[in-house]
Amino acid sequence: MTQDLEEKRRAMERIGSRLFVADANEPQFALAQLWIEECSRQVGLPLNFCGGLLIMRLYRLITPPSEQNPDWMAAVREAAAAYDFAFLALGHADDEADMTLVRNGEPTRFVTHPDTRAVDGINLLLTGVTAMQERLNSWPLAATKDGKGPSAGRHPLAVEIMEGLIRALREASFPILLDRAGMGHTLDAPTSSGLASIQIDADSLHRVGAFTRHRAHTYFMRATELATLLAGYTVIAPDLYEALDELFCLWGSVGAAMDDLQDIFVDFAAGIHSICTVMAHLCVARDAKLRPVFRRDRPEDLVREQRERLAAFIGVTDAKLDRRDLLALLNEIELRRALTEHFETQGTLFASAIYKAVFHFGFSPKLMMEIVSVVSRDPEFGVPHIFLSALQTKATEKILGIMNVQVGKFITAYFVERFWPKGE
Repeated sequence: MTQDLEEKRRAMERIGSRLFVADANEPQFALAQLWIEECSRQVGLPLNFCGGLLIMRLYRLITPPSEQNPDWMAAVREAAAAYDFAFLALGHADDEADMTLVRNGEPTRFVTHPDTRAVDGINLLLTGVTAMQERLNSWPLAATKDGKGPSAGRHPLAVEIMEGLIRALREASFPILLDRAGMGHTLDAPTSSGLASIQIDADSLHRVGAFTRHRAHTYFMRATELATLLAGYTVIAPDLYEALDELFCLWGSVGAAMDDLQDIFVDFAAGIHSICTVMAHLCVARDAKLRPVFRRDRPEDLVREQRERLAAFIGVTDAKLDRRDLLALLNEIELRRALTEHFETQGTLFASAIYKAVFHFGFSPKLMMEIVSVVSRDPEFGVPHIFLSALQTKATEKILGIMNVQVGKFITAYFVERFWPKGE
């Protein structure tokens, strides 16, 4: 995995260093070129860009050793790099939609270059798509008749691969467009909680969960399809496709949870409707039935006072947000416990989906652990050995149920502990 990621990083640097407009001397093009090069250097182990990793690892799983020699793998890594590079355009658009003002300690692009943000996204998108097209036009083919090695030509499924890439980008951009139009989770009428314009009702968590996991699910599922096409297969068996679709849908939920926990301060400052901000609203909702069960017996005057204090933190901008005070309030309203209980349900379903994919279709559990380790930036991440062992045996429904619950709790406890903000 380490070698694949490192070679993909180098491929992204090569994509970024290619002149965006070969014969242009205008300052605007020069600035665009510099930014594209900078983007390519910032994605060594990207937090949200694991589609390329999935492409490379799946390719290794489904192709014979003869198609994993250095020439073939170099081509696969470049295709994976092109996929992730194209998605960088949506990543930066997402920063603007979520009002992420700072990333890795530096102001985001839409903050520093507000007049060119639309063009910047288009330039990144075209760079990635063009790189994919060029790679497919020079793809290793079967060995030549004289046995001197593989020849190069256009990938036989190039058209299908490009269609799949464009489909992935189109689908993944949908939530961003809704956010920009103000149609993600807002409600014109007053809310039942009395806080901000976040719609709080019995379906709030389902609604925000479906919204936030959509792009992650699309990103992984379309990467799976592209890996299949790159390996020369035109279709995934329907029952396997259904199992993987379920798996990556749930992985989208878990990935979104990790992302929201890391962005919790930014989301409050910008008034973003993340799982964390919506759950915080639910913890102090006027209607006790909307609150987590363990919060329903809290004194109404205390909940009202907490609700009023919480309102002061929503949408105040990052510069004015007192993170220490906000964290104290979040601990007071028991947001961490509420999130943990909610995520444990998702984690249990995720563990069940992994078991199904592994036991019925021989899917690699190691691959899922690799993705989690990259997303969490923790190379030591792993699940209990007993779970991996149980995946290789046919457990009873009772044992399976117990095991999945325990793994769900383990995964949840891991990422909540890792990403819950520490004292500022």
